[in-house]
Amino acid sequence: MASFLYKGQQLETLFGGRYFALLVTILTISSSLMLVILGQLASSLFDNPEYLFTCAIGFSAVIFALKVITTHYTPDHSSYSLFSFIPISTKYIVWVELIVIQLITPNVSFLGHLAGILVGLLYTNGPLRYICNNIYNVMF
Repeated sequence: MASFLYKGQQLETLFGGRYFALLVTILTISSSLMLVILGQLASSLFDNPEYLFTCAIGFSAVIFALKVITTHYTPDHSSYSLFSFIPISTKYIVWVELIVIQLITPNVSFLGHLAGILVGLLYTNGPLRYICNNIYNVMF
């Protein structure tokens, strides 16, 4: 949750307050829908109905989506140091975080975090940015 302060401040400065509020609202709705879709896919793929009962509690999917968007607007030459000695490009850090968080705390919602990453990618590379921009232009 602390990373929301950092990423939120960066993105609000970049986009402006109104657009950022709209973005967080759309990411919240989209990540919940993506979690339902991933639950359906996982249930069918693994023939396990337990995935259908996954619930979305918290804000972590939205934070993961914001991480993807923040790193998209970070220069390519930027990198993080994993465990202080493994350099990782900002493009891939969310995937590493997804795996590391799952290994450290296996009871967290893997599908929820994955849903956030996919929604972030839909914004940076797909139709979600277009949708946000159109809604923003109609509203303001």
